[in-house]
Amino acid sequence: TRCSRDWSSDVCSSDLSFGGCRSDICTSARVQPAFEIRWVDAMETDSPLLVVTGIPAVGKTTFGRWLKESHGFEHMDVERNGGQELDRLGLHDQWDGIFQSDEGAAEFVRCLRLRERASVIDYGFPPHLFEAMARLARNHVPIWWFDGDRSAARQSYLNRAGTSVNVDVFDRQIQSIDQHWSHIERVVDGRILKVLGADCHHTPPEKIFTQILNRDMQFR
Repeated sequence: TRCSRDWSSDVCSSDLSFGGCRSDICTSARVQPAFEIRWVDAMETDSPLLVVTGIPAVGKTTFGRWLKESHGFEHMDVERNGGQELDRLGLHDQWDGIFQSDEGAAEFVRCLRLRERASVIDYGFPPHLFEAMARLARNHVPIWWFDGDRSAARQSYLNRAGTSVNVDVFDRQIQSIDQHWSHIERVVDGRILKVLGADCHHTPPEKIFTQILNRDMQFR
C-alpha cells in the first residue's frame, strides 16, 4: 500500500502523495544525517545518472522529458501516478531502499546502471527526507537543485493546466525547504541552478544541460 505524507510534517496524511513512499518506509525514514559525500570522476562510472530536484513548478519534469527526447535519457518521474515509472522499470522496491540505508541506495543505483542507459530521476522530494538524497550522492549520483523566483514558481504552480491544485501544498513545501535548507545545500554540493526568472521565463533546457555538463563530466 502506498502512503501519502504531508511535506511539512513527519506524519502520513491523506492530502498528498508521491511515488516512492510506502507506509513502512515513512515510519523509518528519519535517521541521523551523514554527509561523507565523495564525487566520482567521470571515468569511474558507466550509464551516468542524475537527480533533478528543487522547488515546485520550475520545470524539473519538462527538463527530464527534454533529456529523454533530445539525448535518449531514461526519464523517471518518480512522483507520477504512485511511482508508475518505477513499476514499469521493475525498480520500485529498489527505489524504496534509498529511504532505508546506504546499501539500499547502492542496490538501486546498481540495478539502474545495469540498464546501460543514461538516466534522469525527477523528484521533488519532501525536504525532511534529505538523507535519502544524500545516500544517492554517496553512491556517486549528482543531485541538481532547480531554483528560481518563488513568486513566479507559485504562479506557475497555480497555472498548471488540467490539474486540481492546492496552493497550500506549494507553500508548505517552500516552508519545509527553508527549514531544511542547510542540509539540502550540503547534499547538492553547489549544484544549484536558477531556472525560472521573476518574469516567468524558463532557462532553455539546452543551457541547463550545458551547465550540468560543465560540472559533471560523466555526461560528456
